[in-house]
Amino acid sequence: PPNDLYLFYGPLSTSAVLGSDDADVVFTGDPDEDEDYKVAMGPEDIDGDGVPDLVIGSYLNDLPSGDAYGGIVYIISGVGM
Repeated sequence: PPNDLYLFYGPLSTSAVLGSDDADVVFTGDPDEDEDYKVAMGPEDIDGDGVPDLVIGSYLNDLPSGDAYGGIVYIISGVGM
């Protein structure tokens, strides 16, 4: 689906041909929303382990509590990536 985000753990070969079935993690987006997930990876060490982390968010994500457009953020440790 167009609003899904696929995460592949590396290292990956520059000649690797990967499909969505090869993803290590899939973040499933809401098919009724126009907003895709946004990804940010920078020099920030959010969890304090000395390794930069991956931040994924969607500001239009509906929460399980029923709050429309509550947004969601995932923080994934950079250890092992």
